[in-house]
Amino acid sequence: MFQSLSGGGSITGSRVVLEGPLSPGNSVGTLEVEQFTFLSGSIYHWDVLGMLGDLVWITGGGDAFQLSDDGLYTVNVIASLSDLPLLTEYVLFQWAGNDPVDPLNFGTWLVQGDLVLDGEVVYRPGDNQIVLTNLQIADVQQVIPEPGSVTLFGVAGLLFVLRRRRKTRGRR
Repeated sequence: MFQSLSGGGSITGSRVVLEGPLSPGNSVGTLEVEQFTFLSGSIYHWDVLGMLGDLVWITGGGDAFQLSDDGLYTVNVIASLSDLPLLTEYVLFQWAGNDPVDPLNFGTWLVQGDLVLDGEVVYRPGDNQIVLTNLQIADVQQVIPEPGSVTLFGVAGLLFVLRRRRKTRGRR
């Protein structure tokens, strides 16, 4: 059993059982495994660069891909301001052969990230895929006042102070 798994390339010959963080590829990339079990509590650190996203490709047949019954999984979306997700749907896992994932025990998937407000992980049984869809990105626009606005507020503040000083002198 692996406590964490990261990087690209291929793992063949034995079942990879993961209970911990998963980070396929180097930045955005693909990890190819023959047999894969993703246990409850695992976190998928998913990189995205515009139209490209990480992928775990399971090549074996039969029950090559397994999830924990009623598991709890987290997808941590890693994106930068310059490379926000551009697509409406990204494949997280894809497998060959039979469709071993039970739609009734697909589990609960949480989507999080610094720039992500929400998202949904969906099981596509006919395509042998688990996909990330409906990503809602935080509004990351910064408000920068124009120089004219700053000057206007400065003049208004100065007039307020001068007016207050005149009223104070008149009362003495």
